[in-house]
Amino acid sequence: MTSPDQHKQTRQPPGAERPLPCEEIQALMLDYVQHGLGEGRADLVREHTRRCPACHERMVTLQETVGILHDAPFSSGPLPQRLSERHHSRIVRAVMHPVLDWIYVHHILVSALVATIVLASVFFGLRRYRVWRETIDPGIPVVIGEGELPE
Repeated sequence: MTSPDQHKQTRQPPGAERPLPCEEIQALMLDYVQHGLGEGRADLVREHTRRCPACHERMVTLQETVGILHDAPFSSGPLPQRLSERHHSRIVRAVMHPVLDWIYVHHILVSALVATIVLASVFFGLRRYRVWRETIDPGIPVVIGEGELPE
């Protein structure tokens, strides 16, 4: 019988790669389903999805979706084998960075919000500067003109 410490040592032999986080595995899933990964990366994805229930469920859903799309009849002729670079980058951005994708889609709204924040910051900064300037002690008054200088 092995102790838990010995079990940890046997699960990851010395020199083995660190396990990839779910986000990185999910980024590789479509390439895995389309057999576009090398053997090493494919083994990492396969092993991770075997151990991680959330990634396993996502992989099954992706495989079913790709299967449905592959078997679907299209009357407009043959499908392109690859997405254009623009469409590919749009899909990757939407999957990997949903917040950045939202900002990209709503760039006018985001620009207006950023401009409003900058203008408000400048306005309030200038108000604070004016109040600060009014509280500064002017020091020794200087008299210009006729009169005697104090001794």
